[in-house]
Amino acid sequence: MAGAQKGAGMKVLIVEDDLEQANAYVKALEAHFDSCEVALTIEDATEKVTQRQFDLVVLDLFLPDGTSVALAHQIRLRNATTAILSVSVADPTEQVDFYPYVMSSDHFLRKPVPMGEFTARACYLASQRRRAPE
Repeated sequence: MAGAQKGAGMKVLIVEDDLEQANAYVKALEAHFDSCEVALTIEDATEKVTQRQFDLVVLDLFLPDGTSVALAHQIRLRNATTAILSVSVADPTEQVDFYPYVMSSDHFLRKPVPMGEFTARACYLASQRRRAPE
């Protein structure tokens, strides 16, 4: 699959409160990224993104400690080259409150997402953002 290349130091953070779903994302991406980390809450994700840089953040909208609207914005401000792939069962474009979340993301996928589509989009976004001029 074209896109992200393992061995290039590519790192992904998966922010997903459903551990089974998070593990499915890791399994789908571990062949394409050198490091796959999981955060189950906004608090955990915030700590991880302030400590290190990621090439891709997979971001669920609804988490146990709130929505990830502010987190998406924070990630974008910290590193403009980090790709953000948003996933949710809800369609955030239908709710005005979540518009900033969509605007901070590079792409949105509605759950359930076929793993092939998820993997292709994740790899593409990470490779495109990495090539973007700073």
